[in-house]
Parts: sequence; C-alpha cells; structure tokens
Amino acid sequence: MKKAGLLVVSISLAASALVGCGGASVPAELVAVEEPVEIEAPDRTVGSPAWNWAESTVAESHPRALAPDLDAFHYDIRLRVHHDTRIFEGYVDTHATVLAETACLAMHAGEDLEILGAARRFDGQSAALPGRTEREADVLTTCFDEPIAAGTEVVLRVEFRGVASERDHYGLFTTQSAASDLPSFYTQFEAQGARLALPLHDEPYDKATTTVELTGHLDYTLLSNGREVGCMSDVPGTQTCTWVNEEPISPYLITFVAAELESVEADYERADGSIVPLRIYTEPGYVADGLYAMYALQRSLAIFEETFGLPYPWETYGIVALPGFRYGGMENKGLTNIRADSLYVGADRPMDRRYGAWGIVAHELAHEWFGNLVTMQWWDDVWLNEGFASYMTGLSVMDEFDWVYRRLSDYAGLQRWYMDLERGPFAHPIVYDDWTTPEQLFDGISYTKGRKVLDMLEHMIGRENLFAGIRAYLEQNAGSNAATGVFFRTIEETIDQDLSGFVEPWLFHAGFPELTVSPAWDDQLGVYRVTIEQRSSRGAEDDTLWSFPMQIAVEGDGYSEEDWVIIVDRHHELVFELASEPSSLSLNRGGIALVDIVVEGWTWQNWADQALNDTSPFGRGMAIFEMLDLVRTEFDAVTMAGQIQQLAAPIAAAISGDDEGLRRFAIGRIGDSGAPEEMRQALAAELLGPLTQLVRTDAGDDLLAVQSRRAALGALGYVDQVTTQELLREASEDRIDYLVPAVGALMHTTAADRYDVHSAALARAAGDQRMVGELVSALAATSDPAKFGILAGYLDDETVCSPLDHWLPRRVLYGVLSTPDLAYDEAGLEFMLQVFENEMDRPGTIIRVVRAMQDASERSVDEQRRLRGMLNDLEQLLLDAGDPEGASEVVRMLRDSLVE
Repeated sequence: MKKAGLLVVSISLAASALVGCGGASVPAELVAVEEPVEIEAPDRTVGSPAWNWAESTVAESHPRALAPDLDAFHYDIRLRVHHDTRIFEGYVDTHATVLAETACLAMHAGEDLEILGAARRFDGQSAALPGRTEREADVLTTCFDEPIAAGTEVVLRVEFRGVASERDHYGLFTTQSAASDLPSFYTQFEAQGARLALPLHDEPYDKATTTVELTGHLDYTLLSNGREVGCMSDVPGTQTCTWVNEEPISPYLITFVAAELESVEADYERADGSIVPLRIYTEPGYVADGLYAMYALQRSLAIFEETFGLPYPWETYGIVALPGFRYGGMENKGLTNIRADSLYVGADRPMDRRYGAWGIVAHELAHEWFGNLVTMQWWDDVWLNEGFASYMTGLSVMDEFDWVYRRLSDYAGLQRWYMDLERGPFAHPIVYDDWTTPEQLFDGISYTKGRKVLDMLEHMIGRENLFAGIRAYLEQNAGSNAATGVFFRTIEETIDQDLSGFVEPWLFHAGFPELTVSPAWDDQLGVYRVTIEQRSSRGAEDDTLWSFPMQIAVEGDGYSEEDWVIIVDRHHELVFELASEPSSLSLNRGGIALVDIVVEGWTWQNWADQALNDTSPFGRGMAIFEMLDLVRTEFDAVTMAGQIQQLAAPIAAAISGDDEGLRRFAIGRIGDSGAPEEMRQALAAELLGPLTQLVRTDAGDDLLAVQSRRAALGALGYVDQVTTQELLREASEDRIDYLVPAVGALMHTTAADRYDVHSAALARAAGDQRMVGELVSALAATSDPAKFGILAGYLDDETVCSPLDHWLPRRVLYGVLSTPDLAYDEAGLEFMLQVFENEMDRPGTIIRVVRAMQDASERSVDEQRRLRGMLNDLEQLLLDAGDPEGASEVVRMLRDSLVE
C-alpha cells in the first residue's frame, strides 16, 4: 500500500492527571517533545500462506461504529502488572490507516484508565502538530487543525495506568486461587472489555495483528496470544515475555494471563503431519484434574478437523483454568479461559463432570474457527459465533456420549428454557440491532436457537452440503469478518439453492412455530391422515411462516413407516396407506425441528400409550415429557389418585428397560422443575420400589448408569419416609458421585437432622467449590422458609462463598426461584434484593437472574405487584451504581410485563 505519510501521535499518562468521567469532555495540554517517537511498523504480509487472509472489512462497519474511517492493522502492546497493588500500566502503539480524509482520530479508552495529554509529531518533524485531545465517556478523540489525507498510515501511542478489578470479571481483573499466595491476573474482553484495559479501536470488525510484551512477578506463568518469542528477567523478581500474533484478530480476542500455574502438555498431529502443541494450564497441584480435559481437547480437535476437512488454524492451543470465572469460558484466540471447576475432572470428583468438561472444552475450541478465524461483522450477528460453536459442541458430544439422553435433554431444555424465553418479554430475532449493550445478545436465542437453525438446515439440505458450504465460508473469510448474509450466500452458491424462505423467518423474526397436529384414521380406505397447522408463538397478530424439516413415524401391527418431511406451508397434510390403525404416531422424532406440538384431541393418556408403544427410545422419552407436561398444569392429587399408576407406567417401563439414556431421562422427569410438588410426590411414591432397587444396584464406572442413580436419589426426596431418609443418608456417605443428589433429596424431607447432614456434606466437599455451590443451591431449592436465614449466613461465610465467587450467588438465586411460592412472597423478594445489592458490580448475575423471572407474569396479581416493587428498588440500585452493562433495561422489560 502506498504511504501518503506517517503520522505519529504520543499520548502520555501520569497518575497526577486523572481524566474526567461521566461523559465530561476534558481537553489535554499539548506537549512538545524533543525527539520523534520511534515505532517500527509491522510487515503486513505475515500470516500462513495456507489461508486466504481477507482484507479488513472495516469500510463495511456497522452504523454504531466509533471510527469507520480508521483501520487498525497492528497493535504493539507493552504491559506490566504489579501483584502487590493490582495496578497495571504500559502503552499501546496502534498502527492504522486513515480510510477517508478526516481531521479527527478516535479510539476507545476506558474511563478508569489514567491519561495525561498528547504530544504529536508528523513525518518526523520536531514541531508539535497543533490539535486538541478530548475525552468523553470511553472515547478519546484527537482533532487536528489540518485534515489527514486518506491513505495516511498513522501510529497512535497511548500510555496508560489502571487498577485490575477484584470482583467483576471484565476487562483486566484479578482473582485468587487457594493454591497460590499471589493474585492471578486474567482478562475478559468480550464484548467491550478490551477498552477497559487497553486504549485501542475496540470494535469486532477491525482486526489487527499484535505484538505483546508482558511483565510480571518471577513466579508467574505469563501467557498471551500467538507465538512466544521468548522470556527474560532483567529486573530482580520480575520477568518479561513477548509474543507475536501474526494473524489478524479482533480486539476482544486479545488476552493476558499472569498467574502461578502448572500444565498438562501434549502434541496434536494434523492430517498433514504438522504438530500443534497443546497445553492445559491448571492451578498448582491440579494437573491430574486436567488430564480428562486434554483427552476431550484432542478428541474434539480430531472430530472438528474431520467434519470440515479444515485444519486447526493456529500454531498452538492452550486452555487456562480460571478459579471462579463468571463467564464459564472465553475463547481468546489460541488461549481459552475456562472456569476451573468446570474443567477439572478427577477421581475425587463426581463422574458426571465429564459431560460438562467435554462440552465446554469443545464449545470454546469450536470458536477458533467460528469467531476467531472468521468473526461476526458486528454484535448483531453474534449467533455466527455462539450458535455455530453450540452446534459444533453437539457434534462432538454426540460422538462421545449417549445420543438418546443428550437429544432428550436438549428437547426438555428447549421446552423449559428457550421456548419460555421466546414467549416472554425478552424475545428478539437472532439477528438483532435494537440493544443497549452487546451483553444483552448473549442469551438462549443466540446460542440455542442459533444452534437449532443449523441443526434444521443440516437436515433440510443434507450434512454433506452444509459442511461443504461451511468449509467454503471459512476458507473465503479466513482472517476477516462476515455477516449473516455472507454465510447464507456462501451456502446458496455452494449448493445452488435459494434459502431465503428458510433464512428470513428463522433469522430475522422472533418466535418459533407452534403446531397443531390432527391425526385421523379412515378404516374403510385404510388411510391415516396427519394434518399440520402452524402458527407463531408470538400470537395471532404475527403472521410469520416458517419452513423446517421434521421426522414423522407411524407404527402398528406388523409395520413401521418413517419419513422426513419439509414443512413450508401454513397447512400441511400427510397421507399414510396402512394395513391397520397405527398404535404409535411419533412426531418430530429426534427433536430436530424447533417446534412446539399440540396433538388435537390427545389427552395425557394418549401420550402415555405413545410412551409405551413407540419403538424409538427418543420417541418414548419425548412422549413421557409431553404426558407429564399436559398433567402438570392441572394436576390434582385427589382426582389423580386412581390414575397415578397409569401416569407412572411409562416411567416404570423406562426404568426397567435396557436403554440407559432413556432411563436417566425418564427418572429426571419426576423432579421436573415445571411440575407441582404434589405431582412429584405422587409419582415418586408410585415408583418407590424400582427407584430404591436402582439406587441399591452398583453402577460401576458406567457414566450413564451413575447418572441414573443420581437421578433416582433426587426423586426419592419426594417420598418422605423414615426408610427413604435412611437410604439417602447412606448414599450421602457413599461414593462422591452421590453426595450432592442424596443430600439435596434429604433436604426435601422432614428429617430432623437434615441440616446437620447438609453441614457435614459441606465439610466433606470443602476444596471443591463447585460441589459446595451445588449443595448450597440444593438448600435454596427447598420449600422451607427457614432456608433464607441459613442461605444468608452461607453467603456471608467466606469459607463457603468466597467474595470473588460469581457462581454461587447466582445459583442460590436460581434455587430460590425454583420455589416460586416462597420466591415471590415478601421474605423471598427481600432476600433476593439483598443478594442483588451485593452483586451491583456483577451485572451479569443480575441480568441472568432477572431473565429467569420471566414466567412471573403467570403468578398471582399480588405476587406480581410485590415483584414490581422489588424491581423498582433494583432499578434504582442499578442506576445509582452507573447501570453497568445495561442491566436496568432488562429489569424494566420484566417489570413492564407485570400487572401494575
């Protein structure tokens, strides 16, 4: 590229010159300097020749973009962290190209970063270039007396100093590992956290290469993105390490780590024979707990590379175990952060940790292609990151674990979580630009609905066609950004097919199809007609028409027919010519279609018959779910007394069957959070015999069998008998796998010593913060009003709930909400507001929990009015705290859905 000139701007910082906050515009004095700032420009041709490193798409940036006329192409970052004060300081040289003539250059710099003034040089001249630097909120703008010509390459040097946060895991923050005396420094820059730690152009569409030099305590392991150049110790007690990131990435994917760590190391061989070094960094003493994560990482790499025929795109890959991480996982380019107790799997931890560890390792790894190699153009399209990574996680998990249980769990999750979200006040299209902060988009719609869109697309056009299109999308946009339209155009070009009828409703409309299915048997003609009518979950005023694939099966005496259909009309009819009336109609077998189904005329007894007659384990599990779903809204213990055996029969059949995944799922339905307490009690009492027998059977090391017994223990808590209480006490003292479900179940009973057993379990779980959190959450889910005082004591007890722990307070609030009769009374709302008040600097917790209250509109008028009062108080607390991450908007959305 031809250079029109080189402009160097130096902005200095000093602790004595704090810049104003709260939107104030504060001019900085011009400072003349004796010598030009010497900054070496990077080679812009770097990068693997195997990839087509696309040009920056900065010119096509979003209307909300800060500086679409400035294209950053390299960041030279120097950073020092001070372990004793939590201060970080350094400078950033931003190498950029001016794309259109301008007199002002703008960049992001967090309001809490200290900045002094500006010294400017042009073309190496010694005279200061006249101009003015102003600061408003998190934007630093330098305006010059003369405009800068298009094509000019500029270098902006900004020196800065800040203090790492201790409680909010955003920007550059610290946390404390029990295995280290030093504070640990980490980053969380997604979505707009990079500007809190570094002055730069903090927008996802503007990718740049990086050089990072990080200095910290000699006992730290220092980490950052890219290829490590080397480390040196030139000051006693400190060390400095340097990395070069030769591929362009978005600022939110830059990361730093300074912590005492150990590592599990392995090499992964790509198909072409090249080697990728893999590292799992753990807290000191936890290396053995990271071995399973390494296995999951290696297997997922192989699955992803084989699936798409594309190699892992970077030179190395590492995962850092982060104690108490608020976000669970963050896919920094080539160096992922994952919450430590989600990553650790060991002999003294429950076996079912494998599911979670595998899932989060696979999810964050998938982002290396979907998000890091190709990044969404703007946050409106964040589903291109999260929906894709969730879809890829499913492929990896299904390859390793039982697909029946995973598919059934997914089906139940869609019904209990996603569909409630889409029917409530927080619904929005997948591609959505009406948001205040990007954090509002990281929800079940971007993740779950985005994943299901890809799942349906796969079954509409075929897996081979979808993967070919995805491969073309990755190859054509590697190193750059893309929007939703780019992805679907690539798929259409690959398969030569118009997908607009599929894309428009699923991506740009809120909601999903609700189906009314009407089956009818004509005995004279031997014809079975199945008519399907679709309408929008958003109500009669929404005329959205979706297209989607659905698998339907009919089975009867001596026959079984199964077919895939593509529904494209509001009215669809299927005709089966059969020898006799079918005994089973299996709708949406496999759960591929994102739909809610009502079969006209069917009662829960019809679903019970379906659950007994369907030959598909998935079909039986789905029928059990639908059967109980119909009953739960109108369950009456008196009228159901003579029918409870029929209601429990399909679950009993699943327990005695030979499909472990179906067994596990069916038992879990007894304690379904959507069911009333008396229904759970009646089902558990009817199934007491098989549940007890199952619990007393040794599960060995079979993961699904262990999970079935965990579920059975949980269900036994609804049978309040002396013998059951004794069984639960015994189980709580057995293998570690059964500690949490056994104690949690005992908490539902009237056992006089249940709180003593709970305390003993907490002592046994000490050192495993996740298990401690699960035990406290189990207490929060009980129906005893006395729990509020006990919970408050636990939350104030640093041996149970560390002040740095984000996860436990959130889990406690979720547990309280699972008992709505207590949650929405005065004591419950007062308790929740007290927890919220302590979480003011953790807006992510508040946003997620408030969203979980969306079904409060189904509560009584008095309860809704009490909740409105609490939400008013919460909104004021948030506004007084500066309303971080737009949490007050979420509060208002819920409040406005309630009665006044």
